[in-house]
Amino acid sequence: MTMEQLDKAGSLLAESEKGRQAMRDLLAFLDNGAIGLNEQNQAAIIALLDGAWGEYAGTARDVMRDWL
Repeated sequence: MTMEQLDKAGSLLAESEKGRQAMRDLLAFLDNGAIGLNEQNQAAIIALLDGAWGEYAGTARDVMRDWL
């Protein structure tokens, strides 16, 4: 990952309101403690996102709701 790639990602998200909201939500998530998650918990977050953006969108959300 390069600074140029990060800047391009931010620029792309900033082009739409949904993108800006997602970026605000991601920033809040990181600022509220996610940046300090250990490697195992980072992998769990990635798994939930992968499921949510893949074929298990509803299931991933249900799993999170069940555990909260």
